[in-house]
Amino acid sequence: MIVIGIGGGSGSGKTTVCQALAASYPDQFEVLGLDNYQKAMNDPTIPRVDGMINWDHPSVVLWEDLRRDVLALKRGSKVRTMTWTHRSVAGVKEPRTLLPKPVVIVEGYLALYTEAANIYDKKIYLQLDEDIRNVRRRQARGDDDVESIGEVYRAKILKPMHDLYVEPTKHTADIIIDVQGKSVDDVVRAIWDAVKVPS
Repeated sequence: MIVIGIGGGSGSGKTTVCQALAASYPDQFEVLGLDNYQKAMNDPTIPRVDGMINWDHPSVVLWEDLRRDVLALKRGSKVRTMTWTHRSVAGVKEPRTLLPKPVVIVEGYLALYTEAANIYDKKIYLQLDEDIRNVRRRQARGDDDVESIGEVYRAKILKPMHDLYVEPTKHTADIIIDVQGKSVDDVVRAIWDAVKVPS
């Protein structure tokens, strides 16, 4: 088994591409979404900025839980986890069983961050223009997620956190894929070509 980290800014297509990979090669890829390892909204340790939850700060992620599950998969064990059914605040979590497959992918805005960097055999960063990422983010999250797609959140939290914690991880990546103008299939092929899938 090999473990791949796929990072990039919010809206760069990480989740869409990884879901397409898993759908195209269901026997080869298992995907762990970093969003599923965020602390609960009522956790008192979650950082806030002007009353808004800072969902883009590294301290929101339950890193030890993520590492535990990845290591269990590497040992050949199944993992029971909770997964968001929808990527907006209207979503709910439902149980899901993760299986040990030849390639395990951890995808998320901070997937390549220091806390998880040493669990990967290969790190991939999806690069995309900020304006396009913001449009995609609004489309993905929907009208019911007003706070996290609003101008105030982007200005006070999303962009500063991206510049401070996400963008620097690009320089640690083994492969940077510029996804501008590429279809999902194009990016899936690029990742497939970059990953040496164990037989």
